[in-house]
Amino acid sequence: MLQKISILTNDRGPAFDDVALALFFSEVIIVLPSKHDCYSKMYDDISRNLALNYQSVIDAMSCAENAEFVIWTK
Repeated sequence: MLQKISILTNDRGPAFDDVALALFFSEVIIVLPSKHDCYSKMYDDISRNLALNYQSVIDAMSCAENAEFVIWTK
């Protein structure tokens, strides 16, 4: 069961993918880098179906450091 969704950022951009979507399940974490073909569709589906914390999304997109921004929790 899905427990949490976060946006992970790092300080390696722009040469490397510096944003990822992380889905935390009970015993598994799926990390989807923003350059992955499915990233936009996954984000769109999540934002359409869950009440996200959009302030955390904005904060993540303006961050250039190693950080985790929780955008949804169960």
